[in-house]
Amino acid sequence: MRRIISALAAAVILISSVFSVTAAGGDGLEAKQITVYLYSLEETDTFDCLFKDGVDLPYIAPEDFLNVAYVSDFSTVKNSDGTFTVTSPDNGDMVIDPEDDVIHFDSFEEFAFFNANSIYEREDDFVDYVTDIEGYIYTKDSDDPNSLDIDIGKYGIDAVTDGENVYLPISVVSNMFACSYQSALYLDGVIYFNRVMDFETYFDSSSLYETLDRDPALIDETYNEMCFVVDNFYGFPVKCKASDSVREKGFDRTLDEYSSVSAEAKRLLHSTNKIDFLKGLIYLDTIFDDGGHTSFSLGYLTATDYYPSSPYATQAISLLTQAASSGRGPVFEYLMSMMETYEPDTKLESAKNAAFAADYEEVNSWDGIVLYRNGDTVIFSFDEFLDEVVEPFKWSLDYAAENGVENFVIDLSTNGGGSTEPMTYMLDMMIGECSTFTLNETTGNILEDVYLADRNLDEVFDDNDLEVSYDLNFAILTSSASFSAANLMPCIAKEYGIRIIGERSGGGTCALSILTLPDSAIYSISSSIKLTYKDGRDVDGGVDPDVELTNGYDYSDLFDIDNIRSAMKDGKPADKTKDKADTAKPEKHGKQISVVKKENVEGMISTDTAFIISAAIVALCAGAATAVIIMSKKKNR
Repeated sequence: MRRIISALAAAVILISSVFSVTAAGGDGLEAKQITVYLYSLEETDTFDCLFKDGVDLPYIAPEDFLNVAYVSDFSTVKNSDGTFTVTSPDNGDMVIDPEDDVIHFDSFEEFAFFNANSIYEREDDFVDYVTDIEGYIYTKDSDDPNSLDIDIGKYGIDAVTDGENVYLPISVVSNMFACSYQSALYLDGVIYFNRVMDFETYFDSSSLYETLDRDPALIDETYNEMCFVVDNFYGFPVKCKASDSVREKGFDRTLDEYSSVSAEAKRLLHSTNKIDFLKGLIYLDTIFDDGGHTSFSLGYLTATDYYPSSPYATQAISLLTQAASSGRGPVFEYLMSMMETYEPDTKLESAKNAAFAADYEEVNSWDGIVLYRNGDTVIFSFDEFLDEVVEPFKWSLDYAAENGVENFVIDLSTNGGGSTEPMTYMLDMMIGECSTFTLNETTGNILEDVYLADRNLDEVFDDNDLEVSYDLNFAILTSSASFSAANLMPCIAKEYGIRIIGERSGGGTCALSILTLPDSAIYSISSSIKLTYKDGRDVDGGVDPDVELTNGYDYSDLFDIDNIRSAMKDGKPADKTKDKADTAKPEKHGKQISVVKKENVEGMISTDTAFIISAAIVALCAGAATAVIIMSKKKNR
């Protein structure tokens, strides 16, 4: 929910303590004790922060962020050479050199990927249904993983020190550890921690949109940080036409050289006007379109829905309306691309609802999760990989086993992704095991995780789980809308002989990364963490079905029970399928990772698109009224 807390924030600002310090190197910095909200307005803390003269952006001690975002205990030690080591017994070390502005990790994956807090708020009595039992890290060519050095000074970003501790801009720290799916942003003189996969924030951001003017002191800071993020934490998805250029030249040179639109985007990103800035962000979205994960305009577009009466929103909607009416230009092209994505999804949903209503019996339903039946075939249908899917899935398997069902179809045709935890559980129930493989483009390292499922859901991982199995003919129904985790699942399943039917899945290989700008607005990119097959190939191209059931945008055949039943013939994996899959795996090698408490590594590799909201304005008739549509292009975590 969104709450108005401007008076509370103002009171906090008045009582914040302020004093001056001198940083190493002679820079004059102001120290302030800033109130911090920890995921709600009810729980608070304080951070000792540093501020540069005239720049309203706090520099925070990295350990302060890490101790909130992770369950591990971090501390900082000053070394004899002037560097600082941020360390945890569970996660390892990060060394920061404030003289050269370089950050070093012996293993970025061990430091950043493990022991994060939950990606979204869970009930106190939540019980894990999957756990990782082994982890390995290596490269394609070596058992020894790569280390990582990040030169933040290259982007005009400073690491500063007060002599006792080291500090970085809050947005830099938050974005560097975006894989934790926790964020910290600074707004109205206070800091808010947020689980970025929770759909609605608990605080009010309207002050950001009460003026059209951008803070001049943050303009270069914002652009430089965007360069830092894209150069170091972008996944280069194959669906983005600019990926090769960014990989070769970096973000800044790509904008200079890629096209006239990219060059104009760079100019607009340096504007002092927020509407121009929005236009520049939309220009980036046309260049970096990857099917659903990257949305530079995410925060500024959602503000038109959250704060529609604000001065900014009024002008932003005017910009979009004029672009739609003009029928030309990058903004218009962006809006039309959103509608082109939305139209087939609408036809797909319509065909699905009509077919299920006409030809199938609804056996049971759970808040958007439905089990349908027609004779010897059941279809388990859901649109998001959330925790809430697990128990209905187990119930549906038991129902099928006990009621003469032969064919069990998992319908991912309108599923846009989600957490890999329920996906892992479902694969284990079908296959008997599950491992995931991720490539970190930032380091070149591969992370292999082996999972164990609480198959009987008795809240205990033990030998009783091994007795749970189902003699069913499994298949997965896919379409071009099967994105992210809903794309990964059929890719893995097909390698084990599970039949894929329908249409080629929609791709989405990179984990979603939701980031913050220095002004506190959010944006998203396809992160450098890429889901892959076990041989290292990414899954962005999707997987071809064993039996094609569609004809263009005519989805009536996709859900036809006769077509599905026919496609299921001889679909049961051969007896040796699992053995073949086992031998195809690489031998366990590389550095074994000690799994202490990896409560949210699944969130780290989640490719869930997590409500990437885009605006589409459609002209209802030439020269007449237009409709503003705020839609969720991919509405999953």
